Parts: sequence; C-alpha cells; structure tokens
Amino acid sequence: MDKPHERYSEHQSFRTGNGQVPPKPNFTNQVNKEFKSVNNANEDKGAVTAYKQDNEKLKLVAYASKAAFQVESSITKDGHKTVTLESAHKNDPNNPNIKSFNWSKKCKFQITLEEIPLFIAVLLGLTSAVRFDNHGDDNKYLEITNQGGKFFFKMGGRTGLYVAPVPVVLAYQFGTLGLNEYVKNFPSLNSETALLSIRLMIKQMSENGLIKLPTGNQ
Repeated sequence: MDKPHERYSEHQSFRTGNGQVPPKPNFTNQVNKEFKSVNNANEDKGAVTAYKQDNEKLKLVAYASKAAFQVESSITKDGHKTVTLESAHKNDPNNPNIKSFNWSKKCKFQITLEEIPLFIAVLLGLTSAVRFDNHGDDNKYLEITNQGGKFFFKMGGRTGLYVAPVPVVLAYQFGTLGLNEYVKNFPSLNSETALLSIRLMIKQMSENGLIKLPTGNQ
C-alpha cells in the first residue's frame, strides 16, 4: 500500500488572491485539509508541493529533508515577466520532530530574461543540466541537474548552501511555470512556438559549448 505522502505528493491546494480557501465546492475544503495534514506530517520524508495564487503571483514549493525550494512568478526591475526561486534550510534537519523551515534566512534568486529559456529547457527535459551564476553582490548561483529519477537543485549565496532533490513531476511543474511567465513577454508568442524556439536555441548552444554546466559536470 502506498504511504500517505506518496499518495498526496502531487496534490495541489488552490487559494484565492487574499489567501483564503474558497468555501465551495465542499470537496475542495476537504482536499485542502487533507493536503495540509499530509504536508505537515511528511516534509522530512520527501518533496511535496503546494500551489497558490497570492496577488496574482503563482507559487510552487518543494520540501525535502534538508531544504525547501519555492518558485514563484515575478517581474524584473526592467519590467520583464520571469520567476524567482527562494530556498530555506530546514530547522534542525537531524530532528525528525522538526518540520519547519527557516525562511527568515532564505536565499533568493531571480531568473533573468536571458536565463529563463535555459531554466525552462532543463526543467522540461530539453537539456540535462545548467548553471546560473554571478547574481548580486555575493555572487549567488543556481545549479539544476536532471538525474533521471529526480532533479537536483543546488543554490549558494551569503546565507549558505541549499540542496534538495525535486521529483520529476514537480520539476516539470517548475518549468511549466517558467514557460507560462516567459510567453507573457511576447504577446504574439504561444507556448508551442516558444518551446520550438527554445529547442532550436538549446541545439545551437549545445553544439557550440555555450551552456554553462554545474561544477563537476564540465
């Protein structure tokens, strides 16, 4: 029999813009209650995801045994639609009774307009790995590697090193969120055409060694 967190790991809880769960239909409230219970009970056993919409910002969160990674829609200082990743360490990861994360010391990493096609590509299976670096005064970096059975996320900055395995389904959801934001920058561009363009870009970049890879993969 499947364990509870395995059965519910792909559930998503939907919320309104003010953060409140809609009162109808009734089964939605029940699913949200069950998801919250399973989420809280199993954050230390594997990644789960929560989906919500706060003030038109879409968010996806993956919780693992040592760190959590959140991806949300955002806007760059130049007004471009993109996504921002945030990661936080689990409070006392060696204590199975502690299930909270220290978001007060999170590491924040916004994907630029030039980077988001590569972000989409690695998370939708068009390339195997990618590294983004030289972000901010403390030279933050983000590495994503497709390991087949899971995706490995690694982020570093002034607040420390954050690593977590992210299940394939959740990683593809991260990539889909990135694609959703990317096409908003080009009013006449649809998702299908965007993916074709990204696929051709990846092919050319790969053939010319232009994709920066995680440390140790080069």
